[in-house]
Amino acid sequence: MRAPAILKGYERFKVKNHVFPAIIERNNVDCSVEGLVVENLTMNELNVFDLFEDIEYKRCDVCVQVESDLIDAQVYVWNTDRAWLSAESWSYDCFRSEHLEWYLENTVKPFRDEINALDLLQ
Repeated sequence: MRAPAILKGYERFKVKNHVFPAIIERNNVDCSVEGLVVENLTMNELNVFDLFEDIEYKRCDVCVQVESDLIDAQVYVWNTDRAWLSAESWSYDCFRSEHLEWYLENTVKPFRDEINALDLLQ
């Protein structure tokens, strides 16, 4: 299942000189990040996500709002020097319209090829 979710107390920023975002904790309930909850991932799939996100991100336990319910989830939070972050918020709509095609071809495809070569999802 995939469902829209809201993560309160966090904010999403651009990573300088990159097209991908970073989520950081803000300790402010007025801040929030919209995203998706994806359920029933296997350990192999989670391990692949961990490899993809690398050391710049840490998988953290959080509580997100899905419709009127609060559920436990995990999210990748920026785990590196905040000096790498722009003061500018990251926009999913801008990413989709301006960077998605490049990102899929130059980041996701090579990573997927490497995962397939290593046979990590079997």
